[in-house]
Amino acid sequence: MDAPVARRLIETGTDGGRALLVQAYETDAEGRTRNSAILYEKGARADTYYKVELVPFGEYVPLGTVVPILERMTESIAKYIPDTVAGDRPRPVHAHHGLAETSLGPLICFESVFPHLAVAQTRAGAAILVNQANDEWFAGSAEPEQSFRMARLRAIECRRPCVRATNRGISGWIDAAGRVIGIVERDGRRTGTWAAGTMPVPLCRSVSFYALTGDWLPWASVVCLLAVIALGFRRRLTVSSGRPYDAQSCDSEKEAPRREDDGE
Repeated sequence: MDAPVARRLIETGTDGGRALLVQAYETDAEGRTRNSAILYEKGARADTYYKVELVPFGEYVPLGTVVPILERMTESIAKYIPDTVAGDRPRPVHAHHGLAETSLGPLICFESVFPHLAVAQTRAGAAILVNQANDEWFAGSAEPEQSFRMARLRAIECRRPCVRATNRGISGWIDAAGRVIGIVERDGRRTGTWAAGTMPVPLCRSVSFYALTGDWLPWASVVCLLAVIALGFRRRLTVSSGRPYDAQSCDSEKEAPRREDDGE
């Protein structure tokens, strides 16, 4: 997008005290590419979140420095070598509305499939989860619907409303219970089109048990299940390794019949 057009959109989007959250790739002062969620207020940059979970072979090459052939294979297919740099940790961005402040928890693209990221944003104070994604890559497939449902799961798990904004995917508003309170549509279509909308989002002050405790309960359940399986397997081995049943040996061990003394 041209710089004058982008500047005009930022000025218009932040007019009247509004905050504008923009997802974009940018190059930092050190020449590194980052996938960012940039918060603008009053026409100026106010806060930034850098994507933590990058897409393998789309934004980086796993083990590319260790196995160079992977980078060459990726370049031959994608015509470039992905070198996006990940952010350090999940963190909210803080939007100010007059004297009020709202913390937004960005989940860029497929970060919405990772529960621990939404939990980390919630624990850090995010009042609203915001999932921004480029679904243009998956137009005509089931991926837009799947991604929207993942966003609903994150809202339910953390008891936080979620706003999802995509291009040509499913954009909408989800309350803290996972209920869809609005979908952006155009001409009766909610995918494969360009549209915009507004909707009040009710906040939720409570935090879910899962957001407070994280994954310890599921992992504890897995450990308990493995322990039960191990005990059952051990018992089966103990039974199978015992002395096999022998009818003759059992008969020989029977008490011999008592004989009368002939001398009496």
